[in-house]
Formats: sequence, C-alpha cells, structure tokens
Amino acid sequence: MLVTLPARRPDDNQKPKGLNREYQIAAGNAGWPFQFRFAVHAGWSRVPELWTLGVIVLTNLQRDLKKKQRHMVQLIRSAVGMPNVFGFVVDATEDLVLVHFFDSEAFCLTGYEVLRQRDIRSYCFFDDPRYWRFRALRRLKIRPTAPIGISLASIPELLASVAKRYPLLSVHHERRDRRITYVGPIVGMAERSFTIEDANFHGEWTGPRRMRYDDVTRVCFDSGYLRASAMTAQKIRRHKK
Repeated sequence: MLVTLPARRPDDNQKPKGLNREYQIAAGNAGWPFQFRFAVHAGWSRVPELWTLGVIVLTNLQRDLKKKQRHMVQLIRSAVGMPNVFGFVVDATEDLVLVHFFDSEAFCLTGYEVLRQRDIRSYCFFDDPRYWRFRALRRLKIRPTAPIGISLASIPELLASVAKRYPLLSVHHERRDRRITYVGPIVGMAERSFTIEDANFHGEWTGPRRMRYDDVTRVCFDSGYLRASAMTAQKIRRHKK
C-alpha cells in the first residue's frame, strides 16, 4: 500500500486538520529519501479505500487537469512493475496522458512520457506553497513545455508522430513478472503491431523487435539518455553499412 492511513478511522463528522485531505506516503514506495506531506486530489470520500477506484480517479483527473495543469503531479500507477511518474501533464485524452517528466534527483525536466489512463490508480498535485518543492520550482522558474506535433489519438498515431520528430524512443510493456523495453526507431507499422529496431546498452543494433499496440504501457522520448543514445547509435549504424 502506498498510503499510510491513521491507526484508527477518524471521525466522519470531524474536519481533518492540517492540509486539506492530507495523508503521508511511504518514502520507499514513492522514490523519495524521506517522508513528506501533500494534498491528494483523487475524489476522496468518507471511506478512505474509495480513492483506489479507477472510475473515481479518472473522472476527477480530467477535471483537475483543467484547473491544476501548471502544478507538478505524481501519477501513481496500478500494477506492480509500473513505476510512479513525477512531472507536469501537458496534454491528455480519455486514453492517454502526456507528461513532461521531472527528474527528482537532478531537479529538472527531462524528456516526455506517455501513459495509459487506465493504468493510473491515483494522483496528487503539489499545489500548496507550504511544500518546499512547490516554492523551489517557482524560484528556479521551472516550467513545462508541450512537444509539437505529438498525437494522443491512439497508440499507433502516437508512435507515428513521435517517430517523425525524434530519432529514438523507448516503448515499454510492464507486467508483474517482468518488464520489456525496446529502444530504437520505429521501422514498420501494421494493423495490430509495430516493429522497432532495438539497440542494447552498448549502442549496438540487435535486430528488429515486434510488439502489439495493446501491450504498450508507456512510451518515452526526448530524454537526455535517448538523445545521447541517438548520437552514438546513428554512428554505429552507418559504420555497419
């Protein structure tokens, strides 16, 4: 469980103290070296367990994105093996969410990630000035930007639009037992699947890999790692020819 609830259920008639709807998140599960407090916006009811219902989360996420798009958000994903994502939502449809990814270690924005809405279990916006990262983001003038020409109409249209503008991307199939990741350019697209030219950690092309559109749980592009890999992999590819 990501959320640490109070030892006993609070009085339903008593107004919560501190930040509105405030809870603590386990630091180890959240990827932070210490515990912190934040305001959760996930359609809380008087029964705490209801915040995990996807229909409540997705309905309120669409509503809150219109109001809080300029604030950093943590997207908590549903399945084991799906890492949580920090960043700024710069575009969204009923099926997909485009996030300008925030690297909490380097404290900077780097690259973009596209997630499926149905994989998002809950979320929280960091929109309270009492939270020090809220103040730091504004002092450092860290602001998200939306990439040009990226389609979120469907996974095939997303991959096609990314492939036109970026030399490399990474596609992920995240499951409980294992995670599959391919890094490279899209070299073929069929009705139900696509082909990507995969590269290993040495920047060597290992051959084409095929994946179904329905299996794609995350797509990443324009990160520092992918830009550096593109520079190296392109040289290796020309050398092989």
